Amino acid sequence: MLTKKIVFLGLAALVLLYTLLGFVILPAVLIDQVPKIFQENFGRNAQVKEIKFNPYSLELEILGFEIHNHDKSVFVRLERVYTNVALWESIIDGIFKMDQLLIEQPTFLIQRDKKGNFNFTDLIGDEQVEEEASEESDLFPIIISELVVSEGKLTWEDSSHAQVETEVMYPINLNVDNFTTIVNSHSQLGFSVILDSGGELDWQGKFALVPFDTKGHIKLDKLNIPRILRVLFHDEFNFKLHQGSELVETDYHLYDSPQGMQILLNNAHINIHDFQLGEKGSNEPLIVIPDFSISGMALDLLKKNVEIARISAKDARFTAWLNADGSINYQALFASDNATSDEPAQQEQSANEVDDPWQVKVQQLSLENLAFNFTDNIPVKPVHLDLTSLNLDATDLSNKAGAVLPFKLGLAFNKGGQLHVEGQAVLEPFSSQIQVDISDIAIKDFQPYIDQFIRLDVISGLFNVNIQVSINQPEDQPVAISLLGDSSITDFVTRDRVTKKDFLKWKQLSLINMDMDLSANSFKIDTIKIEHPYARVLIRKDKSMNFDDVLLDTPPAEKEPEQPKSAANEEAAKPYFKIGLIDIVGGESDFSDLSLILPFSAHINQLKGTVKGISSEQKAITNVALKGLLHDLTPVTIGGILDPHRKSSEFNLEIRSMPLALMSPYMVEFAGRKIEKGNMTLGLTYALKDRQLLVTNSLLIDQLVLGEEVENPDAVSLPLDLAIALLEDVDGKITLNVPISGSLDNPDFSVAGIIVDALVNVITKIVTSPFSAIASLIGDDADVSKIEFAAGKEVLTEAEQSKLTALSEALVSRPALILDIEGTAFSKQDWPELQLEALALQLQQIKLAELNQDNEDKVLLENITLSDEEYQSLLADLFIEKFPEIGERSFLGTPQLIDEEAGDFYEVAEQRLAVIIPPNRQRLQKLAKLRAKAIAKYLVENGLEIERVFLHDVDIDPQEADGTIASVLTLSVK
Repeated sequence: MLTKKIVFLGLAALVLLYTLLGFVILPAVLIDQVPKIFQENFGRNAQVKEIKFNPYSLELEILGFEIHNHDKSVFVRLERVYTNVALWESIIDGIFKMDQLLIEQPTFLIQRDKKGNFNFTDLIGDEQVEEEASEESDLFPIIISELVVSEGKLTWEDSSHAQVETEVMYPINLNVDNFTTIVNSHSQLGFSVILDSGGELDWQGKFALVPFDTKGHIKLDKLNIPRILRVLFHDEFNFKLHQGSELVETDYHLYDSPQGMQILLNNAHINIHDFQLGEKGSNEPLIVIPDFSISGMALDLLKKNVEIARISAKDARFTAWLNADGSINYQALFASDNATSDEPAQQEQSANEVDDPWQVKVQQLSLENLAFNFTDNIPVKPVHLDLTSLNLDATDLSNKAGAVLPFKLGLAFNKGGQLHVEGQAVLEPFSSQIQVDISDIAIKDFQPYIDQFIRLDVISGLFNVNIQVSINQPEDQPVAISLLGDSSITDFVTRDRVTKKDFLKWKQLSLINMDMDLSANSFKIDTIKIEHPYARVLIRKDKSMNFDDVLLDTPPAEKEPEQPKSAANEEAAKPYFKIGLIDIVGGESDFSDLSLILPFSAHINQLKGTVKGISSEQKAITNVALKGLLHDLTPVTIGGILDPHRKSSEFNLEIRSMPLALMSPYMVEFAGRKIEKGNMTLGLTYALKDRQLLVTNSLLIDQLVLGEEVENPDAVSLPLDLAIALLEDVDGKITLNVPISGSLDNPDFSVAGIIVDALVNVITKIVTSPFSAIASLIGDDADVSKIEFAAGKEVLTEAEQSKLTALSEALVSRPALILDIEGTAFSKQDWPELQLEALALQLQQIKLAELNQDNEDKVLLENITLSDEEYQSLLADLFIEKFPEIGERSFLGTPQLIDEEAGDFYEVAEQRLAVIIPPNRQRLQKLAKLRAKAIAKYLVENGLEIERVFLHDVDIDPQEADGTIASVLTLSVK
């Protein structure tokens, strides 16, 4: 019995001791030792308010457990921890089992100091972490039937930046049913957390640790995105999120597979609400997205496959600008302040990695009422472009090779223009077929870009396009782009900034049936139609043109060294173009020339016509046919052909019945005379061959009357009245044909210049050689300014009579001309023929002297006549007297030559006596007068009015004589 009592007492004592140890001693020891352990190992204060342990049920309850930071603040506090170990089941099954593990109201304070260190860093030793990470051991089998964390709270404080950021997560609740580390055993999970700044996380699912496998549903709702980014990244980026919340939820399955970690997402949804992002330091958002959603998304990580049922956005607004250096504002916006120099190397390494691409499919993409506000600050005056009401709809989008992606895009441009794009695309190999409709795009919105090339204000003008665009990029080939359709610019008006007047405008310019292949350098247009075009051309006083005002001086581009080209490249570089028809309707132009002494202006209207066949083809010939009115009165016609490949062309210009009074300023500039009256009809033909220009023309001037003189020191000095009288026929008409030629290779070549030079030459030639003009009228190149005579004769030959007949007819048709006749005689040519006559006169005078010597009644010379015998007797006496060494009388008194073989006495005597008689000026003057009279008489007898014939004083031996025996005719004006 005693033994039993001892055993009983021993057992009782052990039970008592066990009870004391469990209920009293162990809790007291832990309460005492836990702070010491933390202090010794981590230098931190820790405390436990109360520990309760039931050694029989193995229930442990810890109340008020705290771990302090070094600054005495609470790092971790567990209000209550309760656990219940299923001892017997653990022993029987060989698995550590707990019926419950309850953690109530846990609080955590996570702090980050100014140096970026966390307040828990000292609790995690680097060596311990590395050692634990390197250990490879199976997990100890554990089962916790119920694991609960309730009413948890986590506080985040970040002092690493100038402004301290704080965030609180409360409450944090975790429920795990049947938590286990046993292989292929799953636990049921429920986790939720609420952020003080906004946002709720709800996670429901199950998981297994060995092998790792979890699936379930995650939902994150109402998260304050700006607040979270500010807490996590503070000011590491240059952007600022003003607003933004989200809803993210998905079914997931995450597990460890033989191929690696696999993530499967199904029925995922992402919604972002009231997203507003802007520049740091600015309260104005640059990106505003009221509603963005991705719904019905499925993801397979290992297969790299993403399928999305719908992506949509509504009422989003984007504000962007291009800086003066060419960078866009978003580049700086999303650049990280903490970017390191290693990033380029990492990017290059990533770019070099070869990996299978992800397969992405989006069943529907819908963007509704988006707006883009864009400003280009590169031009001197910024360009503002507003794209509003942007709607994009696309279905069955996929990056799978060969997948067809249909889409539809529409937007408003600067609140006036419209853009609509509809079509389809294939990403691999890339191709796209789209229909583009652009309407009413205001060209003046692009004025700053225009200012870079030309000084011209665009007042109005709307750009329109309706084209089909085809884009293809075969493998290892450049992109091929082709365009088919129409384009137009309507109501286009530009204004000269100097004169403040319209410079160039039109009602509508249409490009109809365009067919362009950019890769082939091929450009074809069926018709270019220009309706009511207008251009203003102004020549100022200093001879500068208004075109000079609008053109900007551009420095010559630096020539790059030429690279050798293959034959294939040279052939590919040659552009092909073809314009079937240019149709002009209702054209107008104002031309003003203020450089003249009298300013000139002209208005051309009702211009219409066509230009056909403009092409780069070798056999292409361009035909031009244009008509219009000058000053609303004069018809103007332009026509011709152009053959650029043969370097030849021919154009005709015809102006009918233009009032010459309108051209008076040019006449004043040219010759210092106004035009009072007259009409002009002009026909010009320009022929170009081998860069040689030949201009033939037909000019008809009717009833030309010159007016008063205007002082002009630069005017040509020409007797225009004489020229007009020479050219004007009896009906008051002047007809001219002036051929003109020149070389385009001459750097001084000017069509206007050679025409003016040719006219001056023609007029100069006419007035300096008027009889050449008369010769053209009579159809004979004979010189009618001189009438030739036989030596010593005044009788007109038949040839000269013929010339005078033609001259008379010509002068009848030129009623304003008068004819001056100057008789001439020549000692050298005429006097030898008059010497025998002078000898006879001398012999008559000898006879007269003999008769009057002893006769009181004097005889007149004109009454003296000599018979042959008397003539020979007087001749012999005079000859023997003058030349005794040559002639003598015989014994019988007969006159004879000393040298009988010298010839006939009387012939030698006449010859010797006549030669020694000097020229008689009076006799020559008489001959000259007889010649002038003969000319005048013949002309009058052949119809020329006597009032138009004037005899001048005769001229003996004129200095300008060319050796011919001719009387001189001159022309002048009445």
